[in-house]
Amino acid sequence: MVADGADSGLREGLGVAASEKSYRQHALICNVATAEPHAGCAFERFTDEGPLALLPLLPAAGAQHRSALVWTLPPERAAQLLECPQDAFLSALQQRFGYRLGRLQQVGTRHAYPLTLRHCDEQVRAGIAVMGNAAHALHPVAGQGFNLALRDIWALCDVLAAGVARGQSPGDLAVLQQYRARQQADQRRTIEFSDRLPALFMHNDPMLALARDLALSGLDWVAPLKRAFVAQAAGLQALEAAHD
Repeated sequence: MVADGADSGLREGLGVAASEKSYRQHALICNVATAEPHAGCAFERFTDEGPLALLPLLPAAGAQHRSALVWTLPPERAAQLLECPQDAFLSALQQRFGYRLGRLQQVGTRHAYPLTLRHCDEQVRAGIAVMGNAAHALHPVAGQGFNLALRDIWALCDVLAAGVARGQSPGDLAVLQQYRARQQADQRRTIEFSDRLPALFMHNDPMLALARDLALSGLDWVAPLKRAFVAQAAGLQALEAAHD
């Protein structure tokens, strides 16, 4: 299994090609301590610069309420926030995120990296499966890359178990091709969703912004639409289709 990250040396060594698309954005990541508990909830806010997410973490010494920050920004803004004093950083983040978790109190070591969509059409060979970010590195919006990787793992295990039950080798190319065929549609939908969603919120067209805001309000009020949207984002529709 090849699963050594987006900049996979194993994938490159095998000569597996990956298509790339730069988002011309950076993800600034760090841990943040907040005054109020997150209660195990993740928060994501869409801004004109890109999505901003706070993901729940376990407590640590000196920081009872902690979250992991993933803040998508233009490269110049990310560089500025990477180097600015802690107070200035927390003030900028507080302004963007608001007070859903009370006052932001501390920030850990900050890092930033460029965001690029990478995807391999060839993901299986005899005895080899390219998985996780090595197979598809997505925009971090809504945690879609992580969710997709988990579904890929589940599907691969399911296909391998069925193949072994039929007396086939786990590395048999025909078995691995069944996995690839099974996940192809899910991967395509998820990549398109994560690729288009941030752009929808960063667009400056006032009519598009109005239509977007009305659609989001409708999602909040119409329970079946909201459930369908959550099911798509969480990949539940793909799992249900695999069981059918």
